[in-house]
Amino acid sequence: LKATGENVREAWAALEPAPEFDDLDADALRVVTEDPADEVAFHAIRVLLHTRPVPFDEHDLQIPWDSPQAALHELLGRLLARHHQSRAALLQVLGNLTIDQQAVDAFWETLLQTSTDREVRGNATARYMEKAFNDLQAPGVTDTQREALRARALELARIIRRDYADVPIAPGAGLSLPDGRRSGQLPLLAVVEHHEHVLSYSVGAVLPDVDAPLLRGGADTLGAHRGEVVLIDFWFLACKPCRRGQPDLLRFKQEMAGRPFEIIGISIDADAAAVIDYIEKKQPMPWTHWLIGPASPLPREWSVAGYPTYILLDASGMVRARSHHFDEAMRDDIRRLLRAMK
Repeated sequence: LKATGENVREAWAALEPAPEFDDLDADALRVVTEDPADEVAFHAIRVLLHTRPVPFDEHDLQIPWDSPQAALHELLGRLLARHHQSRAALLQVLGNLTIDQQAVDAFWETLLQTSTDREVRGNATARYMEKAFNDLQAPGVTDTQREALRARALELARIIRRDYADVPIAPGAGLSLPDGRRSGQLPLLAVVEHHEHVLSYSVGAVLPDVDAPLLRGGADTLGAHRGEVVLIDFWFLACKPCRRGQPDLLRFKQEMAGRPFEIIGISIDADAAAVIDYIEKKQPMPWTHWLIGPASPLPREWSVAGYPTYILLDASGMVRARSHHFDEAMRDDIRRLLRAMK
């Protein structure tokens, strides 16, 4: 238009506006229903994932998995895995696919077994490697199960190094990286190296001693707590899941009164006064508190990739479990370690 001397702004304003995705919703449903394996159906699924997002409860920070949108996403996920598992564009779609953990596992297992696309298979392999690494750290897992999971994770890591090291990380694969990013221009080799680092701070490893500032002044060391079962809680004030779990921590600490058990709350907040005010006026937490601040390298060194992160140490300082949940399995592990000290 510029080359012919036309007024671009006026010419653009005269064009009919492009249809919004919402205008295509009904047609997309019809196309998927008629032939879910057709290439046009693949793009119709992309439209539906955009126009029918699964709601998110901002107050409880939870997804209502019983909602109609969640059921639709689960169906669309099955169709993608069954009929479109080898399309190169599949990995671009997954950022809008919202399905629960059981469906996620089934989805990636199908891709790993059936896809012929190298990038899809590489990301599926990395998903299963990460799952094995995460499962071996969970509370309530026996030593025999942990060794089997460790062997599986390391074997998958070897396969990625051999076959998929240069494959880019897919945005929708949900793979963890040291800085918490989920995607980018990094290759799958970065995921392998990250999890190999995690192993140094995972179950079976003894955490290195560190010095840290106490919330109310003074200093503490991890080594000062040798001889105690220790639950480390990485948290910060604005973290709703962190705050939601603190009453359970308090009840359990009271239940363990008189036993060699301590909680070390490690806050990454910058304002000590605000943390003290919260503990004194809103949520009592009668245990040791470190205030390391947002710039501390400690979370990255210890591979903390989400909050809260709980790390359970036995009396020798060895990691026995890591989790984002202070659940009954974690409490049982603590009780078991304390019984073994008698």
